[in-house]
Amino acid sequence: MFDALTLISLSMVLVGLAAVASTRNVVKVILGLQAMSLGGLLLLSYAFSESGLSARDIVLLLSVVTAVVEVSTVTAVLLYWFRLRTLDTRAAGG
Repeated sequence: MFDALTLISLSMVLVGLAAVASTRNVVKVILGLQAMSLGGLLLLSYAFSESGLSARDIVLLLSVVTAVVEVSTVTAVLLYWFRLRTLDTRAAGG
């Protein structure tokens, strides 16, 4: 039914979701979100390769998307740190 690449991608998404749901540390939440996005990108690259796109096109697209996600992540963590001086998510709740 599913091949190995699809199962690996889906497991990365599930592991990321579990990490987001089970921690209070912003950095660990971000790492969980990264695992989820990488699993999604892996599924996307698999879908693109099945559609006939060249490897260069797939790598270029995924490189741009990954760079944008990384910059957004670092920016979010820095803004959170400068505002609250902690990386605990419960500090934001009041």
